[in-house]
Amino acid sequence: MSKNERYDVSQHEGHTPGPWEYGNQRERRERALVVMAGNTFVAELSYLFSNMSPHTDEVNPSGLDPDAPDARLIVASPEILDALKEAYVEVDRLHKMWRRNEGIIREAREQLLERAPEMYDVLADEYGCWESRNVSE
Repeated sequence: MSKNERYDVSQHEGHTPGPWEYGNQRERRERALVVMAGNTFVAELSYLFSNMSPHTDEVNPSGLDPDAPDARLIVASPEILDALKEAYVEVDRLHKMWRRNEGIIREAREQLLERAPEMYDVLADEYGCWESRNVSE
């Protein structure tokens, strides 16, 4: 996927809604940690492949290794997906606003160039609003 392509969020329609969390001791398996959404089973994470630890204590009741980025990412997936969807909506809104104003900006630029070329140069050179006319002195 190139940097200009969008991730296809529709492939995750129907996923178990969040929040997801690590299951409690009852749901714990011998070689895996269970991910739950309320009382709904979501996934089982292998200790071996998910940076999990089978050891729990009062300090670490979930058994999650503090450096377990893979497991934390899995549990955060619903919130990350929702944030991505919201970001796409905002990008679309801003893009639409830009397209709507693009003609107005172009016309204002042309009028400024015609009526106040010195101000045009200031905006071009100092603020990078557009290409300078490159006027030789």
